[in-house]
Amino acid sequence: MNPGNERRDGEDLRSAGVRRRPPMLRAMGEAEPPPRICVEGEMFEFVSLYKHDAWAATSLYANSAGRQLVCKINRLSPMCGLPMAWLGRWLARRELYFFDRLRDVTGVPRGYAVGLPDGTRMATAAAHDFVLGHSLSQLTEVPPEFFIRLRALLDELHRRGVAYVDLHKHENILVGDDGLPYLVDFQISAAVPRVWGVRWFWRILVDSDLYHWEKISRRWGVTNWGKVEVPRPWWIRLHRLIANPFRRVRRRILVWLGIRSGDGRARTELGCEVGLRQLP
Repeated sequence: MNPGNERRDGEDLRSAGVRRRPPMLRAMGEAEPPPRICVEGEMFEFVSLYKHDAWAATSLYANSAGRQLVCKINRLSPMCGLPMAWLGRWLARRELYFFDRLRDVTGVPRGYAVGLPDGTRMATAAAHDFVLGHSLSQLTEVPPEFFIRLRALLDELHRRGVAYVDLHKHENILVGDDGLPYLVDFQISAAVPRVWGVRWFWRILVDSDLYHWEKISRRWGVTNWGKVEVPRPWWIRLHRLIANPFRRVRRRILVWLGIRSGDGRARTELGCEVGLRQLP
């Protein structure tokens, strides 16, 4: 996104009375992502902030040769006086585990542990190679072949025992400039042993991925698959029964706090995720 547009969006939001999140609702509290990070012995300079919410601060970094990385610093700051760095460390380990497990899969960028220039390990952080392209939510036209490739990517993840789980968020699906699909956010993905006793749960996760793939494909007008439409599974209906009221209340609270405006959606927040800024 053009930096000038980003600044103008911020000015528009401020004029609507929107303010920055208070420290308690920021993953790093009062702090900001470091100006430099070290990945595999290379130094990378801070370029721009993608988002900074309650769970993570996600930023773009680049080295002197122009190589770019996306670095996510998970929850580090206490919340209501309770230590939360343990959660940030756990989330970073999980994401690095999935990047490593899928490191030779086309469509999953390589992941990296992150340190500071003085050699200190950033235990709550994980980085991955920057993907040149756009999130699905930022585009108005995508060729049908893209969704065929996305299904093949999901099938390969499932073959390796990984369910993506978060496919319903269009900003998580990247359309590379090479036309290929990329998945980069594995924060809530799952790897479940396909053995007796848990196979039913694994099937739920896989079917959820396929349901959301089908839904996304049809939303983009790709309907002639020669495939029966997947009905909404009961566990997704149950999740929505609980999650939708919670989401509405959370949005109203954020509007009441002055962090968001209007309907309380993320795009009305300062520093909202790049992939959400152009959603209708």
